[in-house]
Amino acid sequence: MRTRELGHPAGARRHATTSHDAGPSDSAVVVGGGVAAGIACALVLERFLQSLLFEVSADDPLSLAAVGAAALIIGLLSAYLPARRATRVDPLTALHDASA
Repeated sequence: MRTRELGHPAGARRHATTSHDAGPSDSAVVVGGGVAAGIACALVLERFLQSLLFEVSADDPLSLAAVGAAALIIGLLSAYLPARRATRVDPLTALHDASA
């Protein structure tokens, strides 16, 4: 793990931080916004997308829900797993490696 990169942001901030500064809710907002924007674009571009699809309607609710749910799960996991891994690093080790 690259502990040097974990130590710098914490030491460079001017104010005290809490464990809730950038958490799962921030990731959920970004991922949810991306999924909503993607579904909105799919609905706007429905006529164009229809020519690319085979035996599925471009505005099929089940397909949109399945793709949206899959994107949401993948996005949240891609934010959660590295964050969980970073919490297992000893903070003193990260700060020491950052100052080296």
